[in-house]
Amino acid sequence: MKEKFRNIVFVCPDPKSFISGGNIYNLHFLEALRKYDPAIQQIDFETFQLLKEADKRDLYFLDTIYFDALKKYKGDLSLTYMIVHHLDSLDQLEEDRLAYFKKEEEDLLDRFGGFLSTSYFTQSYLFSLGYVDVKHLALPPAISFKPKRRKKSIDKINALMVNNLMQRKGIIEFLTALKESKITKDQFELTIIGGETLEPEYAQACKVLLRDRKLQELVNYIGPLPHAKVKRYFEDSNLYISSAFMETFGIAMQEAVAYRIPMLAFDGGSADYHIEEFENGFLFDTHKELVATLEELCFQTDEFKSLVDAAWKFRKFETYTWDQVIGNFVKQLAEIS
Repeated sequence: MKEKFRNIVFVCPDPKSFISGGNIYNLHFLEALRKYDPAIQQIDFETFQLLKEADKRDLYFLDTIYFDALKKYKGDLSLTYMIVHHLDSLDQLEEDRLAYFKKEEEDLLDRFGGFLSTSYFTQSYLFSLGYVDVKHLALPPAISFKPKRRKKSIDKINALMVNNLMQRKGIIEFLTALKESKITKDQFELTIIGGETLEPEYAQACKVLLRDRKLQELVNYIGPLPHAKVKRYFEDSNLYISSAFMETFGIAMQEAVAYRIPMLAFDGGSADYHIEEFENGFLFDTHKELVATLEELCFQTDEFKSLVDAAWKFRKFETYTWDQVIGNFVKQLAEIS
């Protein structure tokens, strides 16, 4: 299918300016969309603010990274869709989310003409907030490359975590439980890849904790890496761990599925989109429970082998492509226009 899109503008940071799940999504969405129309525009929020109201008759898709700046923006957003990567209300305790939404988010969200949710979980969350009769698109990402897969060794658990050092990623809680476990360096090694700039105080607290003698033996934190260089770590790992309290989608988890790596994850947000229990991993309500199972897998190698073998047979989403994402975008946009 070849179709022209006219007057569609994406308002987001340069997707190559820093590494985040949202930027990875935006990069590949725009690349795929420009295969159909090379003229599709991308501008930043500063440029968006300078546009005259007459220019804003175009259809805009605006990233949630600008949420706080938008609170001061008085222009019309009725022809604008919010690209919902994440909402801060999701970082609150479940019983506090509605109150936070009412105080901090509702007035702004009410101004938008529609929402492009990057996960079905996020779309369901918007429905729960009362946004049922507005325009919705739900477009989970696809894998942006063809993974080089090889059957995993089980001689030792070589685990991987890919996430920025942020509070909602639950890293301190996980590392604390790991420090208190009986797991040894002969059984387990963990590599953590992720940046420190988004929440520097939390990142520093993580790094202080990693100075613990036992954690120094078990964990290798290597900082941020370009997305393309992370692939080697997926190829070399035989377990993926997600300690995040909340993943609105979880691109790294999706990539672990693509590499057919088993996963242990905190049961929050979209984690259950990626994991089918007893097939390619397990979900947990606490970090202590997650580490307890990790400890069991370290000592019960037959159990770990069974999990690795099951994940190797798991084939979810392997045929889902960015071309299909854009096809769904075209179809959904036509249905609600």
